[in-house]
Amino acid sequence: RTRRLTGIEQVGCDRIVDITFGHGETAFHLILELYVSGNLLLTDHEYRILALLRSHSDEHSKVALRELYPVASAIGLLTVPVDEFPRFIDEMLNLASQRQENQELKELEVDDEKAKTAGKKTESAFAKRSKKRVSHSAMPLVTLLHKLAPFADPA
Repeated sequence: RTRRLTGIEQVGCDRIVDITFGHGETAFHLILELYVSGNLLLTDHEYRILALLRSHSDEHSKVALRELYPVASAIGLLTVPVDEFPRFIDEMLNLASQRQENQELKELEVDDEKAKTAGKKTESAFAKRSKKRVSHSAMPLVTLLHKLAPFADPA
């Protein structure tokens, strides 16, 4: 009752929200697990579970009363080191751009073949392309983030 809200943060790159009340050894954490079944936990400053809606476990961790909440397993989901993250994003965007260009070239070749077989009845692929609006060549953000930091979904 007397604790102030002092922080809200996502735990690692997982679908977990840590809401902190108080400071230091008097802090409490309200943890929301935003999975399909969901969960709500109250922990102390050491992340020892004081109350929870659902207990669950997997081969790496156990979420149950008086157990330590497995914060480290959520933080460990990031597969790319943080200091190398910008370089990996650039590499993924370059790869996506190259794939898009390759796909466009294949489409042009197919269109040219169709134009040759049909005679002069249809426009050439290059004429169609010049009328076509240029699309964004980057990979969708969700796909990019999933490749860099895959999310774990507990069973």
